[in-house]
Amino acid sequence: MPMNPKQRSFAREYRIDGNGRQAAIRAGYSANTAALAAQRLLKRADVQAELKRLDRLRAGRMRLSNQRLVKELVRIAFSDIRNYSEWGPDGVKLRPYAQLSDDDAAAIAEVTQYASGKGTKLRLHDKRGALEVLARHLVRASAGRGAGPPISRAKAIADARAALSARIERAIKARNGE
Repeated sequence: MPMNPKQRSFAREYRIDGNGRQAAIRAGYSANTAALAAQRLLKRADVQAELKRLDRLRAGRMRLSNQRLVKELVRIAFSDIRNYSEWGPDGVKLRPYAQLSDDDAAAIAEVTQYASGKGTKLRLHDKRGALEVLARHLVRASAGRGAGPPISRAKAIADARAALSARIERAIKARNGE
C-alpha cells in the first residue's frame, strides 16, 4: 500500500532531527500515541524507502553546496594581489575589472575610490580565515572518509600554507619566464 501524506510528512520530519516521537507529532499524529506510531512507521518498507530517497536528495544538495563552499574558499585562500594590480614607475594601478578572472573577482571584498580621486583602495577577503576554514574542512573530510587517521588542524593549516607558497612560487617563475 502506498504511503499517505501523513506518513510521507513523518519521513520528512524524521529526517530533520531523527526523533521519531517528535516527527510523528509534527506530522499530525497524536502526542499520546506518537512514540508507538513512530516505531510502527519506521518498520514499514515504504517509509524506509522514503527515508533513503530523502537521504539521496540531501546528499546531492550537500555535495553541491559543499563543492560550492570549497570552491569559494579556495578562490579566497589562494588569491594573489598581483592578479589585481600592476606596479610601475607611476605607482600601483588596478587592473580593469574586465581583465579579472572569475576566481580573482570572487576574492574581492571591497573597492573604494577615494573622493579626492587620488587613488583606489582594494581589499580582498580574509585569506588566513579561508585557509583555516579549508584546513578544518580537510580534517573533517579525511576523518569522514576513513582514509586513515585524521590529520591535525595544525598539519592541515601547514599543508594549505605550503600549497599557497608553491602556487606563489609557480606564479613568480611564470611571470619571470622561467
